[in-house]
Amino acid sequence: MMAAAAGLGMALAAMDIALNVALPDLTRDLDTDLQTVQWVIIVFVAARAGLVLGAGSFADRFGVRQVYLFGAAAYLVAMIAIALSPNLGTIVAFRVVQALGTGCLYAVSPAIVARLFPARRRGLAMGFTTASQAAGMLIATLGAGLLVQWFGWEAVFLARV
Repeated sequence: MMAAAAGLGMALAAMDIALNVALPDLTRDLDTDLQTVQWVIIVFVAARAGLVLGAGSFADRFGVRQVYLFGAAAYLVAMIAIALSPNLGTIVAFRVVQALGTGCLYAVSPAIVARLFPARRRGLAMGFTTASQAAGMLIATLGAGLLVQWFGWEAVFLARV
């Protein structure tokens, strides 16, 4: 069960690639330009990169389970808040919250797998976790176009709730 949760965490975090498909609609709906709306991606990537290291340290201090649950909760709140955001500034702010959640999921998912499986099965379990990440990217890329076309850019975030 926890191994599946680790894989799901990696898959959900990887699904952020779907936002790339939604950028034109996001730009139009927020009445801005692509150079400005790209901050939605830049801030997220920069924040996640910095927060992954901190999440690993917090996992050592507070426990892997607690950091995973905190990350999942932050991610969930961010997905809903972004979809309901009225402007670009609010979206960017909640993308930092999303990065916090994603950073936690990325940092502790491999640790969960490493703790659950004996050395002889750990490679397969890590492979499953990594494959889950790749599957999340594929599913997001394929589904994002349909979600945006049928429901708008907000659906790219709500679909991950």
